[in-house]
Amino acid sequence: MKEKEANLIYALDKNGNLVHVDNVNNGLKCECVCPKCKSKLNAKNEGTKKIHHFAHKADSDCQGAVETAIHMLAKEILQEIKSVLLPSTPNFPNGRILDFDNVEIEIFDRKLKLRPDCIGYYEDKKLWIEFKYTHEVDPKKRKEIILAHIDCIEIDISNCTQDKDNIKECILNDLEKREWIYNEDNIREEKNKSQNHKSHTHDNKRDNSLANEDNIREEKNTFPDYKDFYTRDNKWDNSLKRIFAIDENGIIVNSNDIKNNDEKPFKYYCVVCKQEVSLSYNNLDGYFFKHMENNSSCTDECYLIKASEYLIKYKFDTQKKFLISFEQRHICSKNEICDNYNDKICYTYKSVDYDLKDLNYDLCEIIDSNSHCQNSYLTISSSQRKNQNINSEIYIVINSKNNSFPSNKRVLDIDIKNQKYLPYLMLKESSINGRAYNFKNKKQSYSCPEEVKINYFQFKSSSNGTINIEIKTSSCTNIKSNHDTINLYIIENQDLYDKYDYDSLIKYFLLYCHKTNKSVRFCEICFFLKDNNFSSICTRYKTKSTPKYPLKEKTAPLECPYFRLNTQLKNHIEYKYKNFKIIEYPFFEQTTK
Repeated sequence: MKEKEANLIYALDKNGNLVHVDNVNNGLKCECVCPKCKSKLNAKNEGTKKIHHFAHKADSDCQGAVETAIHMLAKEILQEIKSVLLPSTPNFPNGRILDFDNVEIEIFDRKLKLRPDCIGYYEDKKLWIEFKYTHEVDPKKRKEIILAHIDCIEIDISNCTQDKDNIKECILNDLEKREWIYNEDNIREEKNKSQNHKSHTHDNKRDNSLANEDNIREEKNTFPDYKDFYTRDNKWDNSLKRIFAIDENGIIVNSNDIKNNDEKPFKYYCVVCKQEVSLSYNNLDGYFFKHMENNSSCTDECYLIKASEYLIKYKFDTQKKFLISFEQRHICSKNEICDNYNDKICYTYKSVDYDLKDLNYDLCEIIDSNSHCQNSYLTISSSQRKNQNINSEIYIVINSKNNSFPSNKRVLDIDIKNQKYLPYLMLKESSINGRAYNFKNKKQSYSCPEEVKINYFQFKSSSNGTINIEIKTSSCTNIKSNHDTINLYIIENQDLYDKYDYDSLIKYFLLYCHKTNKSVRFCEICFFLKDNNFSSICTRYKTKSTPKYPLKEKTAPLECPYFRLNTQLKNHIEYKYKNFKIIEYPFFEQTTK
């Protein structure tokens, strides 16, 4: 427990040395001054009822004398014992004791213009030691230490008393009360891990590329998937380095925008738990905020949600425009003159911006939940609208795990995948992009044919009678012809990938070719082709000398004199694909009247 200011038991004698109250004369004869304000002290060391201590004059307003005394004691004790427990590293997760040859106190570094609390010398190396009681090493000093590549640790002595044994115990044994400001070995170890990770990533590039292609459709309506820059395989620190907090006025601030000056510093608070945070710095992440006391319940997931909400509200309150953007359905502009127009497939989605300020929205509120950050959201509404109802409000939710919203609520669902995207929410003229629910278009939107992409099957029958099918996506204006093959395009009104049946589609294609008198191999739809032990056999091969396994022949008969259409198969296939429509190339020339 920290000592009260009245119980100052160490002071400076006339030679500037720390002395205990029991080792000096009583009263003003002690000739001691306060280690903080340097005013004369009265030694009270003859009583038996109260703890012996030094006292200021009655009208003194000195604050922090005990803190200063403990700070000075820590430096003297370190100089005396010449040893310190180092913070954990990848190679020494439990720390290790480092013995010094010599320790100097408050030596001014003229090159850096910095004065560390202590410098410990060992072998041909040195270590800076800083002691923290109330305030940690300020970000500016921390940055200079890191850029100069000086090994430095910071020891928290805020729970120490004016007891030398207590302070010595903290210096030598309490692992949790210290951290690295900079350590060259740690940086070297992390660089090696990074290089090994890059090598491993390069070796698996082909495997990852396939997975990335599978995610393209899923990522279409989300923000760019920026590389997550804050997670690292770092045993001594793998937490998110948070760059946003709120100041004393409730305004969200970016740690990289805070200027160091001589003015009284602001206090900053976590956007989630509202506990006080301090500004820190390291060479990997730059400036960032961290909790002054550990709070395991304040998760990084909640931080991303709450920081996004504060940033969106700040943007709404401070900027003249507030743009939201979401994808809307645009049908083909040729819909009235195209024979093949189908409203279920001839459309595309395009992002549309709306300026809510221009639409008389002027109120933005953060609705907090007492249970969990996942239940918090923003509402944007208008104070100018009379008889306002719930349909006029817009709800903005961040990283929602629920894609089912009440039909009477207009919702914009925004994905914030990592911290790197947060500053983009503040850019002027930029839009807040997300997935929209229950927004209705008052009038139809159109898109040119070149922008409307359709999924289709392309059939190719080569001169030797073999048939191939390809699934393609293109606009009707970009479908190309190949004069060496027969190109047919089946346009379907549902997802082609859900209805893909290769054998049935081949037969459907052959039925169309038979109907239009095209020269292809018709064995698959012939009455005499039967399945036998996983093979298709022509039942007339014995009497008419036809190929026994015609589908395996390299050169199949294009015009078989014994062909007979399988009418039962024909009826089944036509019913199965009754919603399909075949368009033979040239596609675009047939689509306009």
